[in-house]
Amino acid sequence: MEDRGWNWQFLIYLLKLLFPGQIIFGAGRMGIIYAWDLRGGRTSYAFQRSHNEVHHSLLASFKLSEMFEKIPSLKAQSHIDSKEIVSINFNPSCSYQLSFHLKDGWSGVLNTNTLDVTHMHCPPSRENEHSFDIMKKPSWLPNSSIYAVPSHSEIPGLYLLDFHSDPISACHVDFRDDFEDGSVKSDKVAIPAPAAPARNKLVELSEEPLVCTTHPINGTIVAGTELSTLLVISEGFANKEA
Repeated sequence: MEDRGWNWQFLIYLLKLLFPGQIIFGAGRMGIIYAWDLRGGRTSYAFQRSHNEVHHSLLASFKLSEMFEKIPSLKAQSHIDSKEIVSINFNPSCSYQLSFHLKDGWSGVLNTNTLDVTHMHCPPSRENEHSFDIMKKPSWLPNSSIYAVPSHSEIPGLYLLDFHSDPISACHVDFRDDFEDGSVKSDKVAIPAPAAPARNKLVELSEEPLVCTTHPINGTIVAGTELSTLLVISEGFANKEA
């Protein structure tokens, strides 16, 4: 391969466009999420480099390990290092939620409105650290803010993670479980809240999944396994109580 003097540590190989196409987000090996502004005009960060090439300067960058350090519950329980980002995707039912999945199996959400990490899931560590050498690819379910993640645990399966935007989400960094009859209790009033979302659960499978995708209409999950098998999980089965 031709050596072009690239620094492979800073290689960006994940790109997602924020609807309606103004901001593009990228990520890669260093555990950093980048953002560029693609709009034209004086407020844009773009300038013409040549007749057929426009250069867009970096708008912002977010080092996830530094953002994790600001989450007290996470900092108290985990040793935090920079890890490679292997997947980013926008939530089809909540456009400002950008999910990320790290090589060590951690998953979370960056709120692109507030620029905060709002959700985290840190699965149990696995004795076989070589399992983390395999990049696993998650997927959003289309209508429910549930994030399907191939498990890194000893049990083959898919984690279905509750990434609803409300603090009653099981993965929210400010998780609240003090709700009754669809309301969250505050010091003064009962704040209306949506019905309690599904909790995190592990759907056990017969083979270890490496990647999954979902049907955009009916939510059927298709998982590809390490044995080159395709497993199909209906949304109805996935939503059954464990």
